[in-house]
Order: sequence, then C-alpha cells, then structure tokens
Amino acid sequence: MEIDTTAEFNSPLLINEEFTEHRPMLIWKPNILLIPNTTYYWRTKVKNSSSVWNSSNFTYIPGEEEGFIQRHHYQWLEGNNQGIKHTNKNSWEFETNILPIQVTSEKYTGETPFTTVAASKWGSLTPYEGNINALNVFIWERTKILPNSETDFGSMKWSNNVFSYDMSSVESRSGLINLLEQAPEDAMIVLYLYMKQNTNDFNVNEWKNDPSSMNIFKLLEEEGAEYFSLIKDEGIKPYIFVYQKGKGKVSEIIGESENSSVSLVINVPTNKNFGTYVSPLIGPIARISKITIDRESPTGENVDTYIQVYGVDKKVNEYISIDSTSQMYLTSSRFIFLVRILIF
Repeated sequence: MEIDTTAEFNSPLLINEEFTEHRPMLIWKPNILLIPNTTYYWRTKVKNSSSVWNSSNFTYIPGEEEGFIQRHHYQWLEGNNQGIKHTNKNSWEFETNILPIQVTSEKYTGETPFTTVAASKWGSLTPYEGNINALNVFIWERTKILPNSETDFGSMKWSNNVFSYDMSSVESRSGLINLLEQAPEDAMIVLYLYMKQNTNDFNVNEWKNDPSSMNIFKLLEEEGAEYFSLIKDEGIKPYIFVYQKGKGKVSEIIGESENSSVSLVINVPTNKNFGTYVSPLIGPIARISKITIDRESPTGENVDTYIQVYGVDKKVNEYISIDSTSQMYLTSSRFIFLVRILIF
C-alpha cells in the first residue's frame, strides 16, 4: 500500500508498506502526520501479480464534516470534461478550437465575394457586393471577433464583423491606424484589399506622404509585412496580410498584377466559450446537505458557473435532483450521485 500527496506517487512524502498477512480485511495506519488542507492519494495492489493499482484520495480539513471534495488537479482528472480542461496549475481553461478561414483579394467580378469559416459561408468579404475600393480588416480574439459598431474607428457603415476603409482620405487612413494600434495583444488580424474596376480612387500616392505616426506602410512593415511596400511603386494589387498582434506575421500574399486573384486559408485559434465537467460517481450516500463552489477568473472576466446534481439509479437512469448552488438538503436511498458543472 502507498500514500502520497500526489497521484504520481513520487514525492518525498511517499510512504509505502507491504503486508504478508492473509486477512479478509486489512487495517493500515501509516506513520504520517497529516497536513491541514492537503489532498492525499492512496492505492493498493497485490504484490507480484499483473493486477493494477486500486486508488482513492481524501483531503484533510480539520474541523470540517466528512464529505466529498474536489480541489486538487489529479482529483479533477477523475471526471469527464468537454470544452474545458484542467491544468497542472490547478485551474480551468477553455479548450482551443481551430477555425479555418478563407479570404480572397481580387478586383470586382460582378459576384458578391464571401468569406468562409470552416468551409461554410460566413459573410460578404467587402461592402457593396465587392464593387468598391476598400482595405478590409477583421480581428479575431481568442473567444470572439472584435465587433465593429458600425462607425468604430472611422470605418464604413457596413458590417458588425469587418472594418472597411476606402483609404482615399487622411481621416480614413487615420482610423485604420488607430484600429490596428488599439487591437488587443495576441489577436489575429487579417487585412485584405478589394477593388472595383477603377483602382485609382485608392490615392496610393497620398499614403506614401502620410506622417510616420499614421503611415500604413511603416506600421505593417513593423508587424512583419514584406510585400505591402511593393504597392508604393507598382500600384494596387490583390493583397492579404495576416499577423498576430505583438508576435508578427502569420501569412502574406500579393497578386502578380492588378487583375489577378489571391486567396489564403488562415487557421485561427479560438477558445471555446462553453464547457462541462461531470464528477466521478459519489456514493451511495444518504444525504446532501450543502454544495459550495469557489471560483475565480485569473483574467478578471465574468465566468458563469452552473451546478446540477443528478441521481443515477441501478439501471443507470439519471434524474435531476438539484439545480442550485444555494444551501440544500436532499435524502435518497435510491441513488448514487454525480455533480455536473457547466462553465460558460
């Protein structure tokens, strides 16, 4: 038999003992001084056999009633989780979801261009069905796309998800620079050009003369863009640039000529915003008098937590028993219990 403060059973506090007596029940009193508010793991196994370890755990909290608790990393690993994962820092994180996003840059073809997310149409690439000169931007954070409240940062009134700039005026270009500078750190930023038949309206020659503090060529070069500066001398071409704020270029492509078309598929990592955790079976027990949960968001964001307790009968049928986190009392001889935690 072994007891330790980690489920790895490899800490300096590990105690093990062998028993050679053959009895229906063994009582083991290890020579250990229990540390308050500490979780202990213990396990048993028949020596010199192919049997696996049978293990369990408990948490020593002086002055508290006996009950079930989950507070340590290895205890949380005993349940089932979806959409969230428990880290070795003893915290929960939403799992990462990779979204493949396809973006195209080209001259107006007469058909409305669409962005696709996970191979499904997500929305129009650019205002006015594509018959416009625009430098478009969308910004994807880990949990959501940065919303455009129609007139944010001087962009055109068009989409809640895409910031569009005609780039023909100082005000338009200044709004774009402000957007990119205010974008959250680590956000994935996608810029792409869309052009109508007459591309002269972009006024590229004016871009070159913008002061350093609001020069789009300078800003994108600092983020790792290599091809955007070609527009200075060669004029407008289809162009897509993807970078992660503060970490540099992810991908970049430019067309050979004004009439070419270029596309990129960008794998954007996003965090899921909903997850569930189901505890291991608890019991059989006679009653549940109280359930408490301690929660804290390390980022300061609001994280809603919702608890359900449901019974499982001998036929493995589930019955919702409790739907609250307040003081509660429940007596049942029919069920063993599970706790389902929903985080979103």
